[in-house]
Amino acid sequence: MKSFGKSGFGNVRCIIIGCLMLISLIGTLQFSYSQSRIPYAGRNIFISGINIAWSSGGNFARDLGPGPVDIATFTTIFETVHENGGNVLRLWLHINGTQTPIFDANGFVTGPGPVAIQNLTQILDLAQTNNVGLILSLWSHDMLNQSEMDTAKLHRNARLLTDTAYTNAYIRNALIPMVSAVAGHPAIVAWEIFNEPEGITNEFGWAGRDHVPMSCIPRCVNLMAGAIHRTDPYALVTSAANRFQTLTDVNPIAKIVTPSLRRQSAEQQTKMVNEFNARHRLNLTVEQYLNYLDRTATLANINYYRDDVLIAAGGDNLGTLDFYQVHYYSDSPTYSPFTHPFSYWGLNKPTILGEFAMQATDGVKSLNLIPTLYQTGYAGALVWSWTDFGGGSAAADTWTSLKYMFDNHKRDVIINPGTGNIYAFYANPSTIQKTDSTQIVWDVELGSDVKLDGNSVSENDSIKIAPLVTTTYMLTTYGDVNDTASITVTVLPSGRIMIFKAVPSQVGIGENADLIWQVVKGSTVTLNGNSVPIIDTLVIYPDSEHNTYTLIAQGDERDSITITIPVSPPDQVNRAGGAVVTVSSNDIAAYALSQPQNIVDGDSITRWQAEAAPVQQWVQLDLERTYSINTIIIHWANNAYATQYMVKVSNDLSQWSTIRTVTSGKGGTETLSKLTGSGRYVKFTLLAPKSGAYSIAEISIYGLPVATDIEIANGGLPTSYSLSQNYPNPFNPTTGINFSLIKASNVKLTVYNILGEKVASLVDKYLDAGFYTVWFNASAMASGVYFYRLEAGDFKSNKKMILLK
Repeated sequence: MKSFGKSGFGNVRCIIIGCLMLISLIGTLQFSYSQSRIPYAGRNIFISGINIAWSSGGNFARDLGPGPVDIATFTTIFETVHENGGNVLRLWLHINGTQTPIFDANGFVTGPGPVAIQNLTQILDLAQTNNVGLILSLWSHDMLNQSEMDTAKLHRNARLLTDTAYTNAYIRNALIPMVSAVAGHPAIVAWEIFNEPEGITNEFGWAGRDHVPMSCIPRCVNLMAGAIHRTDPYALVTSAANRFQTLTDVNPIAKIVTPSLRRQSAEQQTKMVNEFNARHRLNLTVEQYLNYLDRTATLANINYYRDDVLIAAGGDNLGTLDFYQVHYYSDSPTYSPFTHPFSYWGLNKPTILGEFAMQATDGVKSLNLIPTLYQTGYAGALVWSWTDFGGGSAAADTWTSLKYMFDNHKRDVIINPGTGNIYAFYANPSTIQKTDSTQIVWDVELGSDVKLDGNSVSENDSIKIAPLVTTTYMLTTYGDVNDTASITVTVLPSGRIMIFKAVPSQVGIGENADLIWQVVKGSTVTLNGNSVPIIDTLVIYPDSEHNTYTLIAQGDERDSITITIPVSPPDQVNRAGGAVVTVSSNDIAAYALSQPQNIVDGDSITRWQAEAAPVQQWVQLDLERTYSINTIIIHWANNAYATQYMVKVSNDLSQWSTIRTVTSGKGGTETLSKLTGSGRYVKFTLLAPKSGAYSIAEISIYGLPVATDIEIANGGLPTSYSLSQNYPNPFNPTTGINFSLIKASNVKLTVYNILGEKVASLVDKYLDAGFYTVWFNASAMASGVYFYRLEAGDFKSNKKMILLK
């Protein structure tokens, strides 16, 4: 990856110190940044990076001393993050207070530590050299960890939190000297007061920790933040909440999360608690953890870090946060930033997700986590963590995600850019029809020398073009870095068919289909030899003799496509044939030929395979029309089937009805019969795999169309009124009724039971002359003999039909 650019700040940021009046203005100082960006290095950026936490397993709480800085490890970390497109890392400093700062015999802090400032400066210098920024986290919930410290250390740390005299000793003797020594360092993004302090409070605390009142936390944050702002007026300050419960005044509708967690298997619960323990250096049992969730779920949501709350707690008007930080793991989905946009929480400051696991979470794939946060208004994302990646795919997915953010949102993530950096160069649209135009857009760092196909242009502009043939355009920049980018605008020639399809791709006897086509402008087009427009839709009624349709387009080139629509008895038509398939995941790493559309291609050899995690996956089919579904056949592949799953139907992707729940799936070929329900969309929610993943070779769906309106057939005008016998007959539960009108009439089509009582009104409106089909769905009616009657002007006709369930 090319360099991200050079620092324009030298060794220190520009800080104005001489004017004493500045201090009186700090309380009203407002940074000009968007609510979804963080000001850093003269830019408003989206934070995109990872947690260092501590440099290595043996250096927990030791990076500021007593030993020297591990230069080689920090260099590797910073280089790797930078080269993969990351811009910010989060480093923990004191953590639990066992190594820094220095305490006297009475428990008062007397200094930051013999080499703390020296080590911190070295680490910051290394970060600056590698063009990454650091969020410096001072204290963690680990400061009251009973398993890692003796009683004396626990008591002195508790006093630092609960007694203002001890808090001020730390601020005066350690915090202010540290901040003063590195004030204005270009690598400092922000100071962070606490990492998840809720874990050591009476209200929200975990087992295995000593606890203090939650009210102590806002007081400490206020006093420490105020001291930092006075010492370095341009420094940003934040603090990291355990979850949104203590960072928002918005109360989610559903707060209780443990009932669903208690229903999970013992294996799943153990895995969840092991992840929690590893992240927090705890040893909670499953029951202790579930009890903790039970207890905190009943507490009200309060933003303990709001300006007025902090000032009321500590009394320092400068002791507020410049941006918020929250952490999230999938143990409390009520507070998920992946399912709630930033605007949901009602916060008035930028908010970053400072910790999360790089794994599929709340239905969002791992590689989509950071882009999701970016798109939904958050100000940044820091993956957990360099020291905790383990042997899975988390590290690889992290680097892929950071590269994606850099490549696609460079202006928002780049820091200390140099002239010559290209942030965007694209055509919208990039494919056009001949004689159409498109817009070429570019965005380059100000001060760059920019040329488009050799012609000088400004750094940020666009141009309208109308190429007649496919053309490539080149953007070249010169400055601190020299860069090039190219785009190709594809021009479709006349005579090219863009779309020609039948919906549905197969029909039952007497059913219709839509032929849909679009051809490039300037073409001459025929359908089965008849001239037609370049773009249109035609309703057709194929039969066994007339079911082949050929579209021919001529212009700069000649194109031809032939469609043959299979026609079968309605109850034998596979309605899933050609359906549009979407899935929760597609594991091409495990099976390179896996494709969602393989599920409906009619070939039992091809298949789709889901990723092994998360356990719950889904498959959704768009049948493109509404059908009353009676049978579904699933052909599972490779013995990778769901032992538990649900089948749901919907017409709008919003309201879903469950038509079958399977609790003991057997794999192989499973036939789900006697289904009742109708919908355009069919969704299979896969809940429990036989082995690590799911794989499906084919899905077939059978049923009859459900009319959403009267269907009008082509083929000229009828020569007489007619009412045809319904088909199929007997039927269950849907049947089609055809009729014809020789002239426009007020039309009524009504269904009666054997007692002569009206049970359904299918048509009651004015219709033009023509052939019509109405579909009658009797799923809510009992089996028996029914009569339907057509009235159109002076014409009246009755027919009998049989509903047989």
